[in-house]
Parts: sequence; C-alpha cells; structure tokens
Amino acid sequence: MKITIMDLIVFVPVEVPDLITGSQNEHPELRSEVNELLYEWISDLGLEAVEVRGALRDRSKQVLAKISR
Repeated sequence: MKITIMDLIVFVPVEVPDLITGSQNEHPELRSEVNELLYEWISDLGLEAVEVRGALRDRSKQVLAKISR
C-alpha cells in the first residue's frame, strides 16, 4: 500500500546523543521504539522521505535542498 496524498515526509529521528534530555525525556526507551516504528513504516509504505538531523537551521536547509531538486 502506498499513500499518494503526501509529496514528502520529513522524518526527524531521535539523534545520538538524544537532544531531549533530563526531565524533558521521561520515557527514553519509548522514544526509541516509536522512532524505530516510524522509520519502518516510512520504508514499508514506500513513501518519499527526507531524514533530517542537526540544528533547526540545518534541518530546514536539508528539507529545502530536497524539495528544490
């Protein structure tokens, strides 16, 4: 099955080291599990995706670079 409504998925994975730390991250193991599930779903559904990392400015540049191709 392929979703055709979306042109592009922007996937922001949990980074290593995790940028959300301390009290902001109450369930790190759950975050990791959700991260893995989302990655698998994107792959299994054959969706066009861009995986972005880094600071917000870097992520924005990565998305813009992908859509300008």
